Amino acid sequence: MRNETTILINVVLIMVLIGILMAYSTPDLPQDAAAVADSSAFEFPWRHLAYVSIGVFGLVMAMVFNYQNYEKYRRISYVIIGVALACLILVLALGMNIRGGLRWLSLGLFSFQPSEVAKFAMILLLAIKLTDHREHIKEFRRGFLPSYLILALFCALVVAQRDLGTSVVMGVTAITMILIAGARLSHLFLGILPGIVGVAGLIVLTPWRLERVKIFLDPWRDPYGGGYQLIQSLTAFARGGLRGRGLGASEQKLGYLPDAHSDFIFPVWAEETGLIGTLVLVGLFITLMAVAFRIALNAKDRFGVMLGSGIATLISIQSLFNLCVTTSLIPTKGLPLPFISEGGTALVINMVLVGVLLNIGFHAIPAQDSRRAFARPVAEH
Repeated sequence: MRNETTILINVVLIMVLIGILMAYSTPDLPQDAAAVADSSAFEFPWRHLAYVSIGVFGLVMAMVFNYQNYEKYRRISYVIIGVALACLILVLALGMNIRGGLRWLSLGLFSFQPSEVAKFAMILLLAIKLTDHREHIKEFRRGFLPSYLILALFCALVVAQRDLGTSVVMGVTAITMILIAGARLSHLFLGILPGIVGVAGLIVLTPWRLERVKIFLDPWRDPYGGGYQLIQSLTAFARGGLRGRGLGASEQKLGYLPDAHSDFIFPVWAEETGLIGTLVLVGLFITLMAVAFRIALNAKDRFGVMLGSGIATLISIQSLFNLCVTTSLIPTKGLPLPFISEGGTALVINMVLVGVLLNIGFHAIPAQDSRRAFARPVAEH
């Protein structure tokens, strides 16, 4: 897997460099015109560089730490899982209310998003349980149900923060892991159906979520209200043309496109680099997804396959959702573009996850032996 790990680290570093470039090009501007005119609004985003530095450190630490220790020394894993669950519960009582959602927990000098840490915790716990229950994975009670209850617990805590998008990402990730583990399709269907009904119910019964769906179907029904962000996003793509307006020359980022520095960074990139740059970035994400899954499915043991496939799925789904949201293929959700959007908890956690994936790749076996390793009942240490 030496080639795959080399490709993965190079692709991620390129994306991080693009993210730094876009953070400099697309500052977090206030929507007030007078504040935008203030030159201080264009100061270099040192905060993003700080998060990048923390993320690189986390990537290196995760890369050199043997992933098998997460299973062998389970106290390490259970501490991570316990802290993540505690933070998910704590944020409901002490969280910062931003745009109607309790998603951020302040620790004085900095704040972080517990749901991002919870993603890794859920994948880690599922990887352990799916490895433990490998002999019973075809059974509903002893194989499928324990993993499904883990998914339900994490998603319920995230939904309580009014963050439906993250819970859907976590749900898709968990179901994919259970599928790869070998669960029966009938059991997966029984598990997915309540999830679909639950998501549909939350949308229908919550006016602002239902309004997002209506805006997605016709953004021009409220061009200066709910549909404004989506219209400005599509305008950025249209203005980019084939070659783009040039790096730093986007007009939409100058207070027209909300969240241009974070969730909607992709349209700004498209406006500045055009169709050519857009295809390059999409190609980078496709390469990342393909290499990540190749590393995961060629892991040395079953635990590595489960852990790696969860990480690969999570990063892939987050990327796909963001690209689809900004191009009006699915309703708007507050999900950043991995490695590109202005940094924070998501950037740091994603880089740590890449470090874990790289470590799995360093210990991987030749591709022709991957099926035999996946079926191996006991992890090698």
